[in-house]
Formats: sequence, structure tokens, C-alpha cells
Amino acid sequence: MLNRSLDLPDSRVLTSGAAMVLGGGMLLALSGLFGELHPLPHVSLRGALALLYLVIFGSLLGFTAFVWLLARMPATRVSSHAYVNPVVAVALGYFVAGEVITTKTLIGTALVLASVILILRKEKA
Repeated sequence: MLNRSLDLPDSRVLTSGAAMVLGGGMLLALSGLFGELHPLPHVSLRGALALLYLVIFGSLLGFTAFVWLLARMPATRVSSHAYVNPVVAVALGYFVAGEVITTKTLIGTALVLASVILILRKEKA
């Protein structure tokens, strides 16, 4: 409701960055309110580096690229990454972490890929 009455900056990257900062601040405040920060959890170096990687590549670069693409391409094409990401995660789990792929996983992967193909084909027609 508030966003309808406020003038937003022309920069979509600035707008999305402000939303991420406000959202992160709100989550930090809520975690403190609900006792998640007392005592501060121990974070290993490996965990801290993984978190730093997610912040930089998953949030800052990934979301900025997403907003940039939304300004230049149709939303159906840009949002197709959300359907393909689980398939990439399954492949990485299999090849990197040695996870077992079951028949259900293969069926789900095929359904996801088929749905992305149908979404992108419909856009062209």
C-alpha cells in the first residue's frame, strides 16, 4: 500500500537493492526479537565463506542480473530460471556431491524441463 503513494527511483537496481537491504534488516531484527541471536551462533570459516558466496553471487549479482533482464526481456523468459535451477541443483548434487538419483527425481526433472519448454514455446506462438 505504501509503494503506491511513494515515488520510486528511476533505477530498478537501486529499487531492488533497497528492498533487499530493508528485507535483510527486518529479518535480522526479527531473529534478534525471537532469540535466534542469543548467544551468537558459532560460524566456521567454511560456513562464513559459503554465506559470503551466497550474498555476493546469489543475492547481489544474481538479483541485479534478474532485474536488469526484466527490463529487457519478457517476464516468462526471465522467470524460466526458477524452473531450471532445481534441475541444475540435482545435476550438481549427482556429479559433485555423489547424491543418488531416483526414478522419482528423473520424472520430476523431466516434468520441469518439459514445462519450461512449453512456456517458452507458447511465448513464440
